[in-house]
Amino acid sequence: PLGLMLDDAKTEVTRLITADTQCRNNVIIMVVAGGEGTTTAGATAATTAAKGSAFLNISNRHVPVYVIAIAPAAADAANLALIATNSGGKYFEITKAQITATPAGSAVPEMVKAINYGIQHAFQRYADCNSNTAESEFQVTSPIAGTVNLIGAKDITGQVLPNTQVFDKEGTLIPQRTNMLLSTGFELPGFEARLRAFRIYKPIADSTKSSGYKFSQDGTRLWVACAPGTTTSGPCSSLATTDRNIYTSLPDGTIVKFDASQAATLAPYLAGANPAPGSFNATNVINGVRALPLGAIVSGTPAVMDPPSLDPPPDANYPAFIDENKDRRSIVWVCANDGMLHAIDARLGIEVWAYIPFNLLTKVKTLLDGQSVGKFDYLMDSSPKVADVKINGGWRTYLVVGEGAGGTFYQTFDVTLDDMGTTASPTDNAITSSLLYFSSATRIALKWSFPRMSKFDYTISTATTPYGDISSSATSTEKSVGQTWSDPAVGQAVNASGKFMVITGSGFLPYTQQQAVNRGGTAAGTSLYLLDIETGSVFASKDVGNDGQAETVDNCAAVNNCQIMKNALHADPVATGPPESRYVDKVYIGDLDGKVWRFNIVTDTSGVPSFTANPTMLYNASLTGGHGSAKKAGSSQPIFSSMASVTVGGGTQQYIFFGTGSDLLPSNGVNQSYQLLAFLDNGTTGVDAFTTPPNLTAVANSTADEEKVTSFPAVAGDIVFFTTTTFHPQTPCVQPDATLYALTYTGGPAYDTSGDGTVSSKDSIKAKTVTGARATAPF
Repeated sequence: PLGLMLDDAKTEVTRLITADTQCRNNVIIMVVAGGEGTTTAGATAATTAAKGSAFLNISNRHVPVYVIAIAPAAADAANLALIATNSGGKYFEITKAQITATPAGSAVPEMVKAINYGIQHAFQRYADCNSNTAESEFQVTSPIAGTVNLIGAKDITGQVLPNTQVFDKEGTLIPQRTNMLLSTGFELPGFEARLRAFRIYKPIADSTKSSGYKFSQDGTRLWVACAPGTTTSGPCSSLATTDRNIYTSLPDGTIVKFDASQAATLAPYLAGANPAPGSFNATNVINGVRALPLGAIVSGTPAVMDPPSLDPPPDANYPAFIDENKDRRSIVWVCANDGMLHAIDARLGIEVWAYIPFNLLTKVKTLLDGQSVGKFDYLMDSSPKVADVKINGGWRTYLVVGEGAGGTFYQTFDVTLDDMGTTASPTDNAITSSLLYFSSATRIALKWSFPRMSKFDYTISTATTPYGDISSSATSTEKSVGQTWSDPAVGQAVNASGKFMVITGSGFLPYTQQQAVNRGGTAAGTSLYLLDIETGSVFASKDVGNDGQAETVDNCAAVNNCQIMKNALHADPVATGPPESRYVDKVYIGDLDGKVWRFNIVTDTSGVPSFTANPTMLYNASLTGGHGSAKKAGSSQPIFSSMASVTVGGGTQQYIFFGTGSDLLPSNGVNQSYQLLAFLDNGTTGVDAFTTPPNLTAVANSTADEEKVTSFPAVAGDIVFFTTTTFHPQTPCVQPDATLYALTYTGGPAYDTSGDGTVSSKDSIKAKTVTGARATAPF
């Protein structure tokens, strides 16, 4: 009897809540096959449904009930749904057709998805769950700013934005660049993307200003990104999933549509080694993936592409490139863990194009049974990089992207979007023209992948790599690429004759995967690569090696020692060159052993770049002063994020800033402080500039506060900004605090925090602390 099930569930959660001192959420998942029945006197479907309301408040806690009904009678469905609705939970119905369509011996994906969804609800923020808030939003990466044509545009409510086109007193149009702010995150339950756009400022008439206008901060909501046909409200609800322009590629790089018309072609790749293609319904997988909303954005930062605008123009040909593409609509490129690189129309917030890498085809079927909190399936979890580059004498716009923890491949696309303005005007408020433009597979060309996608073996299936891996026939260089966490840099080598190149590290790769037969034990994750932007060919690569500690460990948390880990060039490279120059002649990058490396770049007479020699280890964050004794025996100061740099002294002094550790790093076995650091590259070695503060709180698996570096720093003028997040294990009901540090490049306080009118040693390097929030990177 369902009523008695609910009574028992209420008794149990009441006991759990009474004993709870950790502010844990409770969720009930009730699997049923029918309605109330007649075995309990006086109980009816209606009285049982009414019991759901009792779970809205149990000792000031909300306990949502998720009802999963397996092929119930039609007459029972409404009241079963009411149990969930009345409790603030959700109702899922598993149909007989869904059960029949599932191969024998396999779990029904819709059933697994429903259970996963209910469990996800338990990971809502505590306050959100108890206030019956539908979802909690989590932001991992920092907001970014970009430019979009807002002339005649509307806000999220449909109201026309004011003053999107204004002229000064002489009648000259006042440009409104960097006018859009983007925030990214995901929500629970659901693991859906939350990509939001806001207007940063608006012009306000002011006769006292020389232009006749002043600019005031705004914050008007513009849109929340969506994909056609995947929402029940908003602009995408009036579209269909058949309107989506989703593509993938074959091993030879040919772009094909990811729709049911390609089911026969894609079936072997979608199926992988298991299940066998004969028992695999590719059409169901394709249609199921096409119907999914935008997936979780976890580690990736979007890139905003507006019309070409480098200023000053890099050469005499660039102004013509600007003119040819001046009407190109702005696009937001973003990776999501639905397996896709998405192109979002920056004016309207609607997906107009998406791409699934070939190596992820075998994995996207896992999305049909939802995402597990305990074993999240990473797919596309990286940050696209967009750059204008010169290819064979002509300027083009290229996009380079990795896959983060989702895979070991980088891919590059030509995203110039020739003649887009003739189909989709930059001020068009209807999405149909943009969808039409991208409906042709030729609009965006896949130029290359590294490693070569033809060397991905989709038939490999092991406990470590169940969805394929690099082929045994790949080169040792291709096998040396780990998970593609390192976000690439793009630049022209050395001088005007140098070739454009992609510069990238790699990322952590589990030791067990590295030792697989197909990989032959090739060390992976510790090399820096210079790649030809045109072809993907490897100009040069160098391996930084490792310190010999934890090099056989797959997961530091599993062995309860995250003070050391297998080395990798996990961070983003910092590409730089002569002062006031756009050319690149050196690269800085940190590794998980805590070392910072400098790679010097030269070119030959043909402009082909190479490294001058082995990289120089400039600074070891695990050693006192970068070169002394170990700060703590048996531990390292890993560098996960990118660094910032500033040139001072007339261009003769290069300072490098970075933080060690991460607030996303497990604390298992960790008992040390992580730090904010800077050093001066004197050309030979790194001279310690500051190590501060020495009081980032140690993590001791106890109740002490844990202050951890959030992400990469930012430099503005001669001030460097860091952010940290402080967790409070001793008061688990209290949200973390975010701290913004502001320092001069030599380590002193940057602002007058004491209020005495001067900046001195009396002031704090802590510029601001925000309670009850996690920090993101400053920008």
